[in-house]
Amino acid sequence: MPPTAYAVPEERSSPRVAAAWALGCGGVATNENFLIDDRDVALFGSPARVELVAEAKRQGRNLYYVDHSYWRRSKQFRIAKNCMQSIVSIPKVVERYNQRMRTEAKPLRIPQRFVDCRAPLAPEWQTHGSSILICPNSPAYMAWFGIDAKQWTLDIAAEVSKYSDRPIVIRWKRGAKQRPFYLDVHDAWATIVFSSGAAVESLTHGVPVFVKADWATTAPMGLSDLSLIETPYYPEHRIPFLWELAERQWTLEEIGKGLAWKWFTAHRDEAAI
Repeated sequence: MPPTAYAVPEERSSPRVAAAWALGCGGVATNENFLIDDRDVALFGSPARVELVAEAKRQGRNLYYVDHSYWRRSKQFRIAKNCMQSIVSIPKVVERYNQRMRTEAKPLRIPQRFVDCRAPLAPEWQTHGSSILICPNSPAYMAWFGIDAKQWTLDIAAEVSKYSDRPIVIRWKRGAKQRPFYLDVHDAWATIVFSSGAAVESLTHGVPVFVKADWATTAPMGLSDLSLIETPYYPEHRIPFLWELAERQWTLEEIGKGLAWKWFTAHRDEAAI
């Protein structure tokens, strides 16, 4: 049964996502802040719906969580089932990549979904950067987890300073739209996040990551122990991992046409691919 899409009418993305989702899956959209029926739930991640999300989880309903995409944030949206970020199975990523290697003509073509993301994919790891980039999530988002964003950032910077003399650059969420990411990552040795999509962008640029939230999509692609800041993890499956993430984001038009819903109905056992 298609889920009910819940919107926050005062927000910009939430109502558009809810309307597109309802259209694409043949469900309904509502502005109510409580569960109106016994269906599963779809919504754009918003602190205004935290209680609704909690209630849906208590009742054991499936939750389709929508958020800004990893690439082309103003044009596409990522969707995860029963988690805030897709939990990617690295063995499946490698298996699918190897399958493409066996069946496609050489050289291996970049998947169209990744091309559509227009991501500036670095062919190799960047191993000669000088600075350490810290990218906290927005204060409202981190407050969802009971974390003060400013204090978290200060604590991370202090911890890093115990193990490295490298300069620290802090990229605050509020100024991100005015400053292209590549300006901060072009000379980065590593990027540190809680769960920010900045880790995906860093991996795209070939910069290793340290991820503090163990449930974040990028957690398997980096380390969490900051005492290892001078010896980052450089996983060999970086490119197939990023290609897989591109399959999990859609434009509003694609969502409205039901492409996202069809993907999830075809991958019922892959809530967390």
